[in-house]
Amino acid sequence: MLITYGLLGLSILSVWFPDVRLSASLRLPAWAVLLLAAIVSGLATGILAPLALPSIVVFIVLAAYAQRVSRRPGAKWLSRLLLLLTMLAALALALHLLPGFHNPRIIDKLVLSPGGAPFSQYLNFDKGLAGLVLLALFCVRAQNWPEGVQAMKRAVPVMAVTLAAVVGTALAIGFVKPDLKFPDITLQFLLVNLLLTCVAEEAFFRGLLQGRIAAFLGNTSSGELAAVLIASVLFGLTHAAGGWRVILLATMAGLGYGVAYRYTKRIEAAIASHFIVNAVQFLALTYPYLRG
Repeated sequence: MLITYGLLGLSILSVWFPDVRLSASLRLPAWAVLLLAAIVSGLATGILAPLALPSIVVFIVLAAYAQRVSRRPGAKWLSRLLLLLTMLAALALALHLLPGFHNPRIIDKLVLSPGGAPFSQYLNFDKGLAGLVLLALFCVRAQNWPEGVQAMKRAVPVMAVTLAAVVGTALAIGFVKPDLKFPDITLQFLLVNLLLTCVAEEAFFRGLLQGRIAAFLGNTSSGELAAVLIASVLFGLTHAAGGWRVILLATMAGLGYGVAYRYTKRIEAAIASHFIVNAVQFLALTYPYLRG
């Protein structure tokens, strides 16, 4: 299991690595090589059943074709159709609607905070796969370390406002209370949350959805603002199972993540904003929320 998810995690990180040169004329993205290794390992360990392979192949081919067609002039409607199908396929993976994925549960109904609700954590291969492919093919990323650092610096004020607004609102409505802690599972939880939750959700809602809505509206200032609002509301609605308070907080957080992406034009800023909010809640507040 560790090998499979280690390879999947490395494949996500390797999106920022140079391509792998197989010969003088053949180069492959590092993420694709590592993802293939993760899939083989997953099949060998039973994390993936053979039934998962058609979904994986169809999604990757569909996303790659959608990305290629989107660059062609005169293929507007085909491009939109393929992007819509890619979004639906990514959602199906992220929501665990496709067969053949046996995602192990690594935290089982743990009560972490006094008065807090129990929570579980899964190693979701399907959601991680969706996030990886969208990150690699559709997100605007920093091309080097200085560019990434500059994007992060520009996003700091947005991150600070987002964190203050979300935490302040959560405290005000009685969703959480202060609870400083550093449990034994901290590093495991945060690493899984970063790679399999924050990356996947930001790649979809900001990199793909917000970016394509803004392009559809002509990349004007009003169009980009509308894209931020639409993506944020949809992000909030995907948390509807948690009730109105979770919808409210997720929508507020999504607005901050969306502004960070729009302001910096780099997905790293949105991912970092999302991760900081989640990490602060885990380490300093009731996690996941106070029981009613």
